[in-house]
Amino acid sequence: IVHQEKKLDSRYACYHEMVKTSKIYVRDFTSVSSFALLLFGGNLKVYHQYGVVAVDEWLKFRVSAKPATLVKHLRAQMETMLLRKIIAPEDDITESSEGKGLIEAVSVLLAKEVGSANLPDRSAAEIVRPWVGDADGGRSSGRGGRGGRGRGGRVRGRR
Repeated sequence: IVHQEKKLDSRYACYHEMVKTSKIYVRDFTSVSSFALLLFGGNLKVYHQYGVVAVDEWLKFRVSAKPATLVKHLRAQMETMLLRKIIAPEDDITESSEGKGLIEAVSVLLAKEVGSANLPDRSAAEIVRPWVGDADGGRSSGRGGRGGRGRGGRVRGRR
């Protein structure tokens, strides 16, 4: 029962239903890892210049360019394999070398993330970090909306 938990496995979660009575109740709640969101979440977009990957244009993670490209490629391979299974449900994709390799890669990646707290290596856990910033990657000019030119719209002076 989640309401008795003091700490969750991840800062992200998915749920089926939220109900408000005298309190707010969330039903069918599961914490979700960063890699799981990147691999199984919505549409991925990689912003190489900022080192950011966005899931459905709103959930952003700081990922350097090479791991981001690899995650996107792994995701494309998973989608291709799933489409093959949908088209031909009788095919056993786990018997093909492609299917075995893909399942192994995803399994290792997710296992490294889960076990990274106990490993001194942390090679998988530090790849994906939550990103908090604005649209220009945190590189704002520091000026207000009017460009810092006076106090108002009109210029006052002597005539």
